[in-house]
Amino acid sequence: MIPRIDRAGARCSPEDCRATMQAAQSALPVLDDPAVLERRARLFKALGDTTRLRILGLLSEREMCLCEIVDALQGAESTLTHHLRMLLEGGLISMRREGKFTYFRITAELVEHHRVLE
Repeated sequence: MIPRIDRAGARCSPEDCRATMQAAQSALPVLDDPAVLERRARLFKALGDTTRLRILGLLSEREMCLCEIVDALQGAESTLTHHLRMLLEGGLISMRREGKFTYFRITAELVEHHRVLE
């Protein structure tokens, strides 16, 4: 049970706060794994922008090269490259190079698992 802060602004003792953290870690083992927390933070950061969600929508239809994404969204290449990098870091898309072109595709399993586009 999480102790509540009363309306007057009194705070819990340091021991109570540590006990609360220990209870949270027992209930949510992910809090003890910094690598998992970091991956989840990158995922949520990647999803936290409307342009990135639009990119995911495009890539849910088919693999696209960077120039096609730029044309479809009518954005600056440098800005869209930043958004694509965030999606790559979040594990939501993958990329491959073919000659001078860079192609992006959605990581269907992860997007489906999190129901990102529904």
